[in-house]
Amino acid sequence: MPVHVLGPGVSRYRFQPRLDAWVKSRAAAFDAVIVNGVWRYLGQGIRNGLRRLGVPYFIIPHSMLNPWFQETTSFSSLSKIAMWRLLEWKVLRDARAVLFTCEEERRMARKAYSPYVCTDDVVTVVGTSIPVACSQQTEFVSCYPHLRDKRLIIYLSRLHPMKGCDLLLEAFSRICKAHPDLHLVIAGPAEEGFVAMLHALTKRRSIEHRVTWTGPLYGEMKWAAFRAAALFALPSHCEAFPVAVLEALGARVPALITDKVNIWRDVVSENAGFVDTDTIEGTVRSLQKWLGMSEAELQVMRNNAHKCFTEHFEATSNALQFLRGLQRHGVCA
Repeated sequence: MPVHVLGPGVSRYRFQPRLDAWVKSRAAAFDAVIVNGVWRYLGQGIRNGLRRLGVPYFIIPHSMLNPWFQETTSFSSLSKIAMWRLLEWKVLRDARAVLFTCEEERRMARKAYSPYVCTDDVVTVVGTSIPVACSQQTEFVSCYPHLRDKRLIIYLSRLHPMKGCDLLLEAFSRICKAHPDLHLVIAGPAEEGFVAMLHALTKRRSIEHRVTWTGPLYGEMKWAAFRAAALFALPSHCEAFPVAVLEALGARVPALITDKVNIWRDVVSENAGFVDTDTIEGTVRSLQKWLGMSEAELQVMRNNAHKCFTEHFEATSNALQFLRGLQRHGVCA
């Protein structure tokens, strides 16, 4: 699709003075505008550019309105409160609708910042897709031969404090001694300081030889890793629409998540994985439940994982629902 480059934004707010005029001059070419995210000038610039022109805009917050970000007092959290009261609440107020990826995200957003005013806030899942023919697990193991004949737990996401990877390492250290075939694979881009802390944690717990760090995995190698995994783990403190979890479910891998991952109710209702609190103890409980299951029970759960993906999160059907939702708000499509 065409990409229109307006130049870099200024400051963390990404202020771009050309945006308002660009949007205004081209507004007639669009039935609607989708604003991805908040806390950037993008939303304010689109609001300014479309004012009194009759073209609606919609906002997808992508969990950026989660109360978790206000649990600690920091310059970032205080600046967000100030920015919200000054500008951001008006961006939501003037949108045709705010689109959330699940009910849990909508519920939490309503109590995150005040004032919270919008014409409508609705749940509309966009979804994702998986390859028709996924890579074979042998492709992953051939790159990491020491993982052959291991029972793999895979974490695939950013290595960030919000994601709970430290909880996973702590929980894994408590249960792995009784299960010598278990191995933890940590995959994803890392923040240098945080990943150093994680490596230090594995040394303190004497599990360095039980953890493999792959860095980011893309394309065929990512899917090969899913195929090799017995369990996908993301004990996150805050997660709106976790694409990696959905991809794991689509690859028939049960998911270990927390009740702060917003799709947790779907995982529970379909018996597609394990849900507990975002604590070390909660993660240990989930791991123990998984380890206590028979092979027959695990096969049922693998089938349920795929069913959960196809019925709730498959991209094509959700994209059609998304378009129908826009039409209900007066957008021609």
